[in-house]
Amino acid sequence: MRAAGARGRDPFAVIAEDMLAEGIGRKGRVGAADSHLFEASQAVDYAVTWIESRLR
Repeated sequence: MRAAGARGRDPFAVIAEDMLAEGIGRKGRVGAADSHLFEASQAVDYAVTWIESRLR
């Protein structure tokens, strides 16, 4: 995982950006909205590890 400067930012947005930077998930448009699409199990595993390493 890359180091993220999450101070003052929504940690879930930072997690999504980190995941995309590591090639996990896809970024695209759904209708008129910019969207991030992730496999749920990968997102949960990644987010748990990210939160435990940064927010404890």
